[in-house]
Amino acid sequence: MISELIKHATRFAESIKKEFGINYDLKGIQFIEKHINENRDSYESKSDKEKRYNSYKIGSFIGVCMIKNFNGFWTEKENGLGVQIKDHVVFPIQKTYKFLNEDGIFESLSSFYEISGVLDRILEKKANNPDNRDITILQAKKVMKSKNWWEFWK
Repeated sequence: MISELIKHATRFAESIKKEFGINYDLKGIQFIEKHINENRDSYESKSDKEKRYNSYKIGSFIGVCMIKNFNGFWTEKENGLGVQIKDHVVFPIQKTYKFLNEDGIFESLSSFYEISGVLDRILEKKANNPDNRDITILQAKKVMKSKNWWEFWK
């Protein structure tokens, strides 16, 4: 039996698809990402409740893209609604929430989508490579030391 949460996510995804006139694919996600970045001030200034609502709608669209293109399926986990793709679960709604917030300029919905589709191959390569070293990933904000990207010379 499909949960109400999953039914709502599917309806939200369809409403985003119709609202923007896009398809369930990478180009559709890139369109949304560009739209948000062009209107970032408007999205960042919304209340937390509005951000969560928008995150659910847009994240649901990304989730349906993953389901259709990566043979995934919705799954309810302790920390929220996710999409299971092979052996891993990703959380497009939570990723979208991060993207809509102040530090969201450092996030990418399209990269998240693309990596989610090949994560199993990345993890397999890592496991099968004996010379593989662990890599520490720094958040862009820590590297930038709170400077704007265009002020790199300061």
